Amino acid sequence: MGTLCCLYIQPNPNGASPQILPALNAHTTSEASNWVYDFDTQLGTPFPLQEYFACTFSLGLPVQYQSLFRVVPGVIYMDNLASDRSHMSSSNKPPPSYPPLRGKNAIELGVTHNLVHYISMTTTSPTSLDGEIYGDVMDLYRVLTFFTGQK
Repeated sequence: MGTLCCLYIQPNPNGASPQILPALNAHTTSEASNWVYDFDTQLGTPFPLQEYFACTFSLGLPVQYQSLFRVVPGVIYMDNLASDRSHMSSSNKPPPSYPPLRGKNAIELGVTHNLVHYISMTTTSPTSLDGEIYGDVMDLYRVLTFFTGQK
């Protein structure tokens, strides 16, 4: 069974059900300004983090539909991500012209595909090293606290 994440204010060109959000870039430039860069939103990019979350995610959903977020520091993500594009096998578009993504650590370790670990929302990691590489899974309240410092 797949994972469903309900996102509001997203384009829905074919009348299909809400899309799974593969990546969300929340960027902090100072304590007063937290921005989200979501290139699929209808809200605009960049957009203030707290307003984005208020418009995009519902707090009143049953537990099985509540959103989870994997938070990984950008440098760690870029150094360790490896995607051989096998997840794109059923895409109706040709693959990008640039080579598959592989960070420097993934190359050194011979890892060709670990995207599944980044999109998985299980909170357990096989080793502590994997926890450092794959970040932390957070619910909506925890991710807002993480980025804003407000409880």
